[in-house]
Amino acid sequence: MTVIYSVKITVIKKSFDEDLAKMYLTDGIEAGACPIFEVGNQYIIGDEFEAPSGFCTWAWQDIFYVVHTLRNGGSFDPWINRKGAQVVCCSDAVRPICFLIERIEKSE
Repeated sequence: MTVIYSVKITVIKKSFDEDLAKMYLTDGIEAGACPIFEVGNQYIIGDEFEAPSGFCTWAWQDIFYVVHTLRNGGSFDPWINRKGAQVVCCSDAVRPICFLIERIEKSE
């Protein structure tokens, strides 16, 4: 029987590259940083396996494989020094969001 774990997603960094925004975005630097997330936002993925309400669809698509792996007991060691965790970001090169995704271990 496969054990399915809950995971916690925490926003750990929010960036904005003004040079890239000026060169490539139709709104330029006025576009600003991602309006959806703030550093410190946390989301718990439990039994339901869908993006949390209001979560960016593109970011969810980008981090889905990590959430899926950790929910199913997988890990990313030896590349990360915390078992059952991974740092990943969305693919928006101009205004990326970095997430810490952690498996919530079940209590004995």
